[in-house]
Amino acid sequence: RLPHREILENPLPMLQTTIEPCKSVQREKLLDALFEISDSDPLLQYYVDTVTHEIVLSFLGEVQMEVTCTLIQEKYHIEIETRKPTVIYMERPLKKSEFTIDIEVPPNPFWASIGLSVTPLPLGSGIQYESLVSLGYLNQSFQNAVMEGIRYGCEQGLYGWKLTDCKICFKYGLYYSPVSTPADF
Repeated sequence: RLPHREILENPLPMLQTTIEPCKSVQREKLLDALFEISDSDPLLQYYVDTVTHEIVLSFLGEVQMEVTCTLIQEKYHIEIETRKPTVIYMERPLKKSEFTIDIEVPPNPFWASIGLSVTPLPLGSGIQYESLVSLGYLNQSFQNAVMEGIRYGCEQGLYGWKLTDCKICFKYGLYYSPVSTPADF
């Protein structure tokens, strides 16, 4: 049997660049335009970087980027600047790993302990999350803080790229009732 190519229904973007309006007062208008364009083109994605506040545009190829930029300029009348596109790299764990950070054990300065496991998943699975810590033990605000911390951590893996294709399991949590806050998690 001859090998064949599988066709992906919704391939992930392979390139990204930053996009900014030439006039900073048009930033909101640019975000509205990108929302409208990406709504009609599922292969085009954008987000605002939580650290740098730059608008990052992700796309499949340079032709798609050129068409998008032309559309922004001609339909929405926004002059824009972009950087040279770069390849989007992703990090995937190769094997299962577990780790627990204990309360008051250096370098942990927080009033909380947390235990996580990370298990690789098949390519294209994305991130899955599961909590094995009961809400009867660790209340919802602490659980939400753990989930938010995991979401933030997945944005930048060990090598600085977005983490994907793994299951993250919250296995253990410990806190000191009078002093722990959700921010400790």
